[in-house]
Amino acid sequence: MHKQSLLAGMSIIAGFAGLAACSESTELSSNTISQEQRVEKTQIQEAVAARADFTAPSGRKLKYIRDVHDNRPEGEWENRQVERAARGKSDTDLTTLSREQLAEDFRGVSLIDGKEYVDAEPNWRVADLILAADDFGKDEPPGNPNDDGTPAPETLQGHAITCCGTDNRTLQRSNLNFPFSTQVAIERLGAAACSGTMIGPSTMISAAHCYHSGSGWYSISLRYYFGADKQDGTSSLEPGDYVQTTTCSWVTISGSFAAGNTDRSHDHAVVEFGGPHCSGTPGNSTGWLGTWAASDSQITDDMMYLYGYPGIDDDCPGNNCYFPSIWGIGNSESAPISSTEMKYKADNSSGQSGAGVYRLKDGYRYIVGINTHQASNWNKGRRVNTWLIGWMEDYSNFAAENAAWSLPSE
Repeated sequence: MHKQSLLAGMSIIAGFAGLAACSESTELSSNTISQEQRVEKTQIQEAVAARADFTAPSGRKLKYIRDVHDNRPEGEWENRQVERAARGKSDTDLTTLSREQLAEDFRGVSLIDGKEYVDAEPNWRVADLILAADDFGKDEPPGNPNDDGTPAPETLQGHAITCCGTDNRTLQRSNLNFPFSTQVAIERLGAAACSGTMIGPSTMISAAHCYHSGSGWYSISLRYYFGADKQDGTSSLEPGDYVQTTTCSWVTISGSFAAGNTDRSHDHAVVEFGGPHCSGTPGNSTGWLGTWAASDSQITDDMMYLYGYPGIDDDCPGNNCYFPSIWGIGNSESAPISSTEMKYKADNSSGQSGAGVYRLKDGYRYIVGINTHQASNWNKGRRVNTWLIGWMEDYSNFAAENAAWSLPSE
């Protein structure tokens, strides 16, 4: 099957006009950066290689903790981990915690080139966002989707959905075309692991449990395939046809999850392909979806969409998932549970953990949750809220990238 260029029919909203689709099986190319930025990246690469502390492009100072294969050193950081883990794994009303506890809980813990780093300071900004709690969502989305408003092809598949009964997912073969090109297959040690969704030119959203058990990182051998399709015969490379691939990433989860508090409030990860030591911008080829801290009323409807990459051992309609291939469903019933959790009737399986749960608003696609786990009557996810967006900005290029984009004028 010959795939069309993924940019066909998709307009670039601002800047980057005239971009061409990359080769469907190329290693992730480097972004064009200034000489000053190039020097900064070289210095960061040297610091990481030397296991030294450094300041990330977001301004957060990151402290080297250990090589992932080494035994974790004892010390103050360990004491904080033990204290947080003692609170247990149940969902917590974050507004009941002190500012100090919240700042520690949302202190970023990162995996960079096989080394674990931690934010050198508690994350006071995110703590203050949580305690301010002036709202739990917006009725109108921000203007940051890389989307031309064309009616989503997935809306043509609307039908009654029975969660965890009849599996109503469908296989999407338009993997090189937007919006399915924004879905990312994640491999660990060469095996199917999870999914992610692009939310900016170099930034991806996913789930913390895709990378970390709550007691340690699963693997440093990570590979990402953007818009992959195992069945496509146009490529001789495994795992099939895809837009691009890379092994260079900066993965960050919350300190609380790393300490063993694996409840949904902390089951989120942000993955940066453009820093601090990487220079990739896959979103310039795949496109990306917007993010929205939506209000309760905006996630209580029948218009949620969930796509991703079921694992190689998962069951799909017809029994073969053809990993990596995109499966999913649209027009799903959904509802809020709390400020950090939502539920939906979208069928999915384990490999789809980390994929963005999105909805349409005025013709645009916005991620309002992260798929995290399956349940008997509802599947559930980590809800996007204002402080999650703030946290992602601190550990990626997300804020700087989205500042340059806006919705097209009428």
